Amino acid sequence: MASASVNIISDCFIKPKFISEQAKKPTYFSPWDLAMINVNYIQKGLLYPLPDDQNFSITTFLDDLKDSLSATLTHFHPLAARLATLKQQNPPSLTIFINPDNSQGARFIHSSVNLTVDDILTPNDVPLVVQSFFDHHKAIDHDGHEQSLLSVQVTELIDGIFIGCSINHMVVDGASFWHFFNSWSEVFQSKRKNDLLDPISRPPVIERWVPDGSDPILTLPFAHEDEFIDRPYPPVLRERIFRFSSDSLAKLKAKVNSECNTTKISTLQSLSALVWRCVTRARRFPADKETGCRYGFSPVNMSRANATWARLKFYKPSRFKFKSKLKILTWIWLAVNNRSRLSPPLPDNYLGNCIQAMRVTATAGELLEHSIGWTAWRLHELVVNHGDKEIRAYMDSWVKSPFVYKMGVFFDGNSIQMGSSPRFDMYGNEFGLGKGLAVLSGYANKFDGKVTLYAGREGGGSMDLEVCMLPENMAALESDEEFMSVVRGENGF
Repeated sequence: MASASVNIISDCFIKPKFISEQAKKPTYFSPWDLAMINVNYIQKGLLYPLPDDQNFSITTFLDDLKDSLSATLTHFHPLAARLATLKQQNPPSLTIFINPDNSQGARFIHSSVNLTVDDILTPNDVPLVVQSFFDHHKAIDHDGHEQSLLSVQVTELIDGIFIGCSINHMVVDGASFWHFFNSWSEVFQSKRKNDLLDPISRPPVIERWVPDGSDPILTLPFAHEDEFIDRPYPPVLRERIFRFSSDSLAKLKAKVNSECNTTKISTLQSLSALVWRCVTRARRFPADKETGCRYGFSPVNMSRANATWARLKFYKPSRFKFKSKLKILTWIWLAVNNRSRLSPPLPDNYLGNCIQAMRVTATAGELLEHSIGWTAWRLHELVVNHGDKEIRAYMDSWVKSPFVYKMGVFFDGNSIQMGSSPRFDMYGNEFGLGKGLAVLSGYANKFDGKVTLYAGREGGGSMDLEVCMLPENMAALESDEEFMSVVRGENGF
């Protein structure tokens, strides 16, 4: 399998079936969107078994996918366009927007690979070839000026089909990504082929949310793209999916709540606490070792840091260290959906980014000396205390001092980032192929300590964790009894 390669058979561009009056207008970005310009595209997809039906035709299937994609793009028309930038000199600023006059369509690729479903799903680690099941490999969102904002790649296996989507992260967050995927599957399943607009159950809300009192067209305070573009280049990582049954997670949640004498801590908070503890242990941080510690910039402080880096071309963040000696700090980032937390709330079908990375910090010693309940309670308090006031304060600070994320600074070897959500409807996307066998992702946005949450295929509250770590640390995690006992379902108490 090491020599297996994906062969491109054909590619084309798919435009919306109809162009509405709204689609003729530019789409401007929110602060959440603009901060993402250095981030990779979101790359997610589903692996399906090849249908047993002898009448199945890949040609007909691809035609149906293209037709339903065109109809779906009528509703999600920003995905068919490209980015554009207007530059101002006095003061320097960049206005980045989705340009309806450059709506070349979404890319659609048909490819093949000489592998079976078992070749993909049997190994402990996700095979590297899976990254080739997605277009826009290593692209960042700024590349959407030239590259499509959406690319679909359909890869034929010997006994399966993989449908992978790569979508610009300035245009969608995880909720919007799966909203599009769900709508496309819905249109495909309806099998309507006519000249009428295909209705969908959850039409997207295209207009972006901006803080009260701010200009509806927001800008970035740079003279040129070179001042902020920073392409992430992670080290060689191992990537493995750990599967947790609903029964095992229920036991974990019960244990955590029992330790804290409460019933308020959620399953997701309990699992996140387990991951934080066990990944920290796998990294073998000395609990009390004194060391120089690199600055961990919060998003708000990063604006000042980025301005400094723009002025000091020689400056390297890795050189900037505390002079005093500190214990090793670890932190976990949780990506929280803000839609329902705003007042008034944004609708679930709001198209765009509406997530915020929230951080909890502890020393390695604190994390491992205390119980898992102590860790989970800290995560619980962070989440429940995040509401409309906190969101608006964060947004107001961005408008006053805009910033963009620099992944190499935002995440480092001391941190863990929990992304995606088991609440997204992933396995409901069937495209006439039946229930998918697995959700898989591409190269995008992976680094040491990135953990992606998926709903388990068997449902009922089961979850899958896609974990990316340095090889030596992954080996230690696989030997961690606290972690693996929950994976095996042997965590009774």
